[in-house]
Amino acid sequence: MTDFMRKLTELDQALQLPALHTQVLDVRRVVQAVDQKVVLNRAPRPLGGIRPAQRLTMPQQEKLKVAQQLLNSLRQYLSIQYGIWSLPNIAAAQAIRQHFNATSVLEVMAGNAYWSKAFDAVGLKTIATDSLEWAKTSKTGSQPFFPVQDLSALVAVKNYPMVDLVFCSWSPNFGHADMALIKAVRRYTDHAQLLFVGDRSGATNTTMFWQQAELVDFSALWDINTQFMSYDFIDEEILQVKR
Repeated sequence: MTDFMRKLTELDQALQLPALHTQVLDVRRVVQAVDQKVVLNRAPRPLGGIRPAQRLTMPQQEKLKVAQQLLNSLRQYLSIQYGIWSLPNIAAAQAIRQHFNATSVLEVMAGNAYWSKAFDAVGLKTIATDSLEWAKTSKTGSQPFFPVQDLSALVAVKNYPMVDLVFCSWSPNFGHADMALIKAVRRYTDHAQLLFVGDRSGATNTTMFWQQAELVDFSALWDINTQFMSYDFIDEEILQVKR
């Protein structure tokens, strides 16, 4: 994956397909923003599914197949290179702030806290927390986008009960951390709304979460999720758990 951009650029130059070139430029903008620790203004456009206008030779078809595989690997590249699985953007963070009329947010299980950087950028008083166990063995563990306090999710909720929002992006799809977080928010906070960035197909959160968590209807969060459209086959969305 270290040659990700080089390989994609070489294929783009070899094929000279306008549709591919547009998407390679989009990927380059994403990677440059993440590398510079800048939050995107808006969600990137969907990648993959290129249909060339002209008929391609077999060698060209093979090159295009590889290019599409690389485009579909952007999320994997970002996770390996930068330790992030979700791409926040300013428009989505602003929509969340406005929808909930929020002034403060606590991000738990924040990892490298890219979402916290977005929330801070739109004027929310932001606290990022993570147990940081993963950071001890990950090469990206020393590359946070926003300062992260070394706190488990449950301790963080206990320590900061007065926030308007508790936010969790890409909770693991194993264990019981997501359900424990729901209980903690209901027990220790008076009014905080609990939001997850999740994927209903199972890339995030546990089976128990998808079966038992009481989620606010998707249509109620339409204004937020129109600003947070998934760019690949992982169908991310902002989810709100009822108190």
